[in-house]
Amino acid sequence: MTWQALKYASYCSTLSKDDIRQIFQEYLDRFGPGQSAAETLSAFFDEEDYDDLTLNKGFSQRIILVAANFRVRVQCFRATPYAMGEELFLNIEQIIPTKDTEDFTIGLADKAKVEVEGIENEARRHPIRRQFWTEVIKAINATQSQLFQNISPSKESWISAASGVRGLGLNFAATKDYCRAELYIDRGDKAENEAVFDRLLAQKDQIEAAFGGSLGWERLDAKRACRIKAEHEGNIYDRETWPEMIKFMVDAMVRLEGVLKPRLQPIKGMLA
Repeated sequence: MTWQALKYASYCSTLSKDDIRQIFQEYLDRFGPGQSAAETLSAFFDEEDYDDLTLNKGFSQRIILVAANFRVRVQCFRATPYAMGEELFLNIEQIIPTKDTEDFTIGLADKAKVEVEGIENEARRHPIRRQFWTEVIKAINATQSQLFQNISPSKESWISAASGVRGLGLNFAATKDYCRAELYIDRGDKAENEAVFDRLLAQKDQIEAAFGGSLGWERLDAKRACRIKAEHEGNIYDRETWPEMIKFMVDAMVRLEGVLKPRLQPIKGMLA
């Protein structure tokens, strides 16, 4: 088992983010058809955009073995004999981890290259997002909504405004796949979040009628938070789609604020 742990850690240490996604996707294709590994990983790590997710960065692999006692001490050496005329030589190298050094080094080099490319892509994404959120904030501030009057553009894939109830944010989010306006419920306690969500879900028909369309109701059982959203296709990195995205998001947020804020006040009185 000690040897197996070393082999697993050695193998996993060279995996890039996309290697992990592909392995996980193969698993989901077998046991959870229709699920997206990228979306599942993003949700688990509380990232809106898979591109922002960092997995297995640098030399982060660790081996922790727990037992009452250990009867073995594992060290790995590679012994290579050489002959020069009648002289014989034996070169001994300690190998950590257990994989062949060359393969391991190549794997780490490939992984490091991917990480560098990720950092460079991230540096390119941040200015685009700031510009996008500048336009979104400008557009919503031109409406009757006062939500984002004091909110600054962000480098993240989302910006948030207060709803008047602690832990309930009225958020904008945009990635290369979608744009949305949402009520994000996270007061720090899953049971409390779900109680707020269920209270609003009980009014689903009235809320959607007042909103003027269907909403996404996500209890997010695998996470602490819950979400009520209006979502549309979009790509924050394609500037040609910005006008349509911004129009949808601002219109949805104005209607969402108008529908939800009156219904949040009674809930606020119930919360500690």
